[in-house]
Amino acid sequence: MAPFTTDRRSYSPVTAAPVRYLPIRGGGHGADVLGYLWAAETDDAASFVAAGRAEAEGAAAKGHWIRWLVERRGEGLSPLRALDRAAAEPVDTGGGAPAPVVSTAPDLATLELIARS
Repeated sequence: MAPFTTDRRSYSPVTAAPVRYLPIRGGGHGADVLGYLWAAETDDAASFVAAGRAEAEGAAAKGHWIRWLVERRGEGLSPLRALDRAAAEPVDTGGGAPAPVVSTAPDLATLELIARS
């Protein structure tokens, strides 16, 4: 049997640790939230949670930000440094515009509840 391996091109998409997150808005200032780019505070985990009401736009934004995270991982950035980079450049990159303010949730499940509301 071959040994179990994980794909290390990206960060883990799951964590039990507290997460920091940025809302990603579509279509400019005041637009609807497409989802949340997040990074774990203590784990090597980061991903994107699409907002429940964003539907196809949220799914497209998720694909964009997952690819963006793979690129940051390839640059050797920690998940939190990648999130900081996104917050420092709040422009629409084709997947919506990140808000420059980072918030914190006690865990990923809480952020997923926020995304569904």
